[in-house]
Amino acid sequence: MSAVSESVADASTSALAEHFATTPAALDQLAGEIAGALALISGEGLASDGQMPAAWLLPAYSGVAPDSLREWLQNSGAGTLFGAASGAAGAPQSTAEKDRLRDEIIAALGRHSIQLRSPATAAHLHCLPLRASIVAEVVTALLNQSMDSFDQSGITTLLETSLVNDLHARCFGDNAIAPPSKSDNRGVFTSGGTQSLLGLGRDALVLLPVGPNGSADMAAAAKVHAELIAKGDLPFCFFATAGTTDRGAVDELPAVAEFCKEHGLWMHVDAAYGGGLVWSKRASMLAGIEHADSVTIDFHKMFFQPVACGSFLVRDPASFHCMRSHADYLNREDDIFPNLVDCSLATTRRFDALKLLLSFQAMGPDSYAEAIERLFAQTTLARDWALS
Repeated sequence: MSAVSESVADASTSALAEHFATTPAALDQLAGEIAGALALISGEGLASDGQMPAAWLLPAYSGVAPDSLREWLQNSGAGTLFGAASGAAGAPQSTAEKDRLRDEIIAALGRHSIQLRSPATAAHLHCLPLRASIVAEVVTALLNQSMDSFDQSGITTLLETSLVNDLHARCFGDNAIAPPSKSDNRGVFTSGGTQSLLGLGRDALVLLPVGPNGSADMAAAAKVHAELIAKGDLPFCFFATAGTTDRGAVDELPAVAEFCKEHGLWMHVDAAYGGGLVWSKRASMLAGIEHADSVTIDFHKMFFQPVACGSFLVRDPASFHCMRSHADYLNREDDIFPNLVDCSLATTRRFDALKLLLSFQAMGPDSYAEAIERLFAQTTLARDWALS
């Protein structure tokens, strides 16, 4: 037996083994611990008889002041890496003490986090996640693949690529440009749409006036563009928005496309919020998105996914060539395997595509479209109430 295999064998039988899910018995124990954690979280907000209270009785937040929560974290040991309470002799040593502290932390999270299942929770963009997406999160964490290179991810690279291809086709349709080779990618999963702006800085951005509905004023855009050229500046990109954060406004994408074509600008559509409409009965609201050079979509918004999960798509996959670089330990120039780091600013990434895939397959197109319609109905109701 080699030194490496002996080391592995020793580790599997040592006290450290109980901290890893490497055997069927350990996986069973993990399943029990997950079930226990879910029971602790779901138990918060239940009535004394164990039944869920009327929806309006479940508050969006417990109301406990931040200073009180800080004091509890300090005194209980919950807020320190090894669980040592303030003034205590040391961290909990026995299994029972560790389990007690773990359960206290999980229960406190269930009690004092923002309750996304409460109808009183509104105004922000993250959502109640789908059950299928939560299952996917557990699987993703257990497999712990790194999506930068094929030799760290295996089949998960191919699955993410396949899902990106579907997203790409849905956004760009017949305007999509085929990749130069099968190793070129049409997009990549990210933690959020704002990554598409990484590196530009605020000084590089010029804000445009908006019209009454909150979308960009294209007449004003022409004037601003002319002024920039007259100053000697070089505009290169138009950042259109499909669903603004505060108002949900969608820019006139066909007009933006014509403007970009006329002036030789890259057309980027920030559909982080409104991208979900592509799969709904209201897809016409995003007409013109197929002319974009790049699109960002956040799935942790209108797609009911756990944060963070987004994507960056390019109409022409060759666009990624400008950022490609090689490292012997990661993506060698002569590598025959597909490596997603070739189209990503990040190296180590989670396998976030799985939660979107399992969610779509579980819901199906009709149920997803219905969920979007309910969101519109609730938003309309809230707007009418606010204006009444």
